[in-house]
Amino acid sequence: VCKLVSPRVEGIFDQALIEITRIFSD
Repeated sequence: VCKLVSPRVEGIFDQALIEITRIFSD
């Protein structure tokens, strides 16, 4: 994720991507 956003927001996006990937791979 782009480093322009704060680490906390970046963590939220990473978590969302993990959840989305989990849904689509299911």
